[in-house]
Amino acid sequence: MGTAASIEAPTITKEVAQGMVGAELWSDEKWESLPKLEDGSISKETWAEAVKPPAEASPDPAATDEIDRSEIERNANGSEEPSSADPELWNIDNTEVDILVKYKMGGQMWYVQSRMRENTAKTPAQPIPGFPMNAKAKASGRFYAIEEDLFNEE
Repeated sequence: MGTAASIEAPTITKEVAQGMVGAELWSDEKWESLPKLEDGSISKETWAEAVKPPAEASPDPAATDEIDRSEIERNANGSEEPSSADPELWNIDNTEVDILVKYKMGGQMWYVQSRMRENTAKTPAQPIPGFPMNAKAKASGRFYAIEEDLFNEE
């Protein structure tokens, strides 16, 4: 990676660019395609445009099995905790919970997740009081209920 001095320089050289993103990701052809200054370097503005990821159209969430969060209103006074790399997402009373992640003990998400796990471990098992939000959660086969309807009851 580049040094602090190279990042604060007014221009960027090919070597600095390769140091920032890795030589294997920054080809000679890409460098040659950029407009150069008199000294052969590029401006920070050119660099910012060159490394900016291409804009992509938003795919249909149903087609890609992603969760559409465009209508979610964030709780300004609440907190958000991360999901695992491959989450199993459940909607518990309009709260998105990843049953696989380790939440901070004693927090709201930890509490909700603990109740989910305890319910299915009881004898007789109690359903998770919510519904799956992604394909991994649906495929898990966990016992859950939506109002009076029971799913995956064994």
